[in-house]
Amino acid sequence: MSPRARLMTLWVTALVAPLATIYALLSVVFYAWLNASGSWSAERASLWSGGAFVAFCVLAVVSVAAVVKLIRHYNRQPRLSD
Repeated sequence: MSPRARLMTLWVTALVAPLATIYALLSVVFYAWLNASGSWSAERASLWSGGAFVAFCVLAVVSVAAVVKLIRHYNRQPRLSD
C-alpha cells in the first residue's frame, strides 16, 4: 500500500470511527431502554446491549488510535521557517 493510500485510509478511519462510536453508544442506551421498558426479554436485550457496548469500546480505541497516528504523522512533517 502506498504512503498516500495509507494516509487516506487513516483520515477516513479518523473521521468515520467516532461516528460509529456514537452510534454504538446510542445502541447501548436503546437496548437498555428496551430491557427496562419490557419490550424485549431481559436476556435478549442484555445480550444486544452487551454486544453494542463491546463495539463501543473497540471503536473508541480505534478512534483514539487513528487520531494519535494522524497527530504523529503531521508532527513529523518538516517545519516551515518563520
